[in-house]
Amino acid sequence: MKEEIVKLLNLQTVERDIEKIKKMLNDVPLKVDSLDSKLNQAKQSIEDETALLNELKKKYRSYDAELKTIQSGIDKSQERLSSVKTNKEYQASLKEIDEAKSKKSKFEDEVISCLYDIEEAEKKVAIKNKELKNIEFEIHLEKGKMEKEVLEGKDNLGHLNIEYDKLSKLVDPKLLKRYATIKTQVRWPFIASVKESACMGCNMNIPPQLYNELQRWDSLKLCPHCQRIIYCQEN
Repeated sequence: MKEEIVKLLNLQTVERDIEKIKKMLNDVPLKVDSLDSKLNQAKQSIEDETALLNELKKKYRSYDAELKTIQSGIDKSQERLSSVKTNKEYQASLKEIDEAKSKKSKFEDEVISCLYDIEEAEKKVAIKNKELKNIEFEIHLEKGKMEKEVLEGKDNLGHLNIEYDKLSKLVDPKLLKRYATIKTQVRWPFIASVKESACMGCNMNIPPQLYNELQRWDSLKLCPHCQRIIYCQEN
């Protein structure tokens, strides 16, 4: 029985390596999606900042056009001053000019504020474009690394599957069937050593009688607590 347990342990080791590779291969699409999502978020952030920048520029053009209109009105009002005939008309024209100048001053403040916002927005867009290039480079490297790992993983998986088939044929068919059943009932490891009367699979103590029987290696034994195949670990 000792030899059969050793065969099963070898089989379990190969299975563990196979499952590790399968998990790695299954995780690749999720990692790719995560990288693509990171890239898309960076691009969307640039689009949002660019849209804000364009709105600010549009706002600036509107203010600038309004300023020109106001200034044109002021110029015309000042020209009319020389042609007014009464003091009342003169005072009314002066009031109109003062109101226009006050309005112009407010728009000039808005223009200055808008120009500042445009400058800050342009800085943000430049920073985000730089960040995007870094992200694109990092993702390119990461995907290249994953592609290499996938190729190596598939190659190793092929060799491990061949090794698994070879090892399976060396195990007694009835024992292999029992092992396959146990695999559906417990989590890895399916075979656990017993050290100082404790099952290393569940860390529970087994009965003294079972421990004594285990040391004889005369039959397959299961842990009464976790139902794993157990064997006596030699010092």
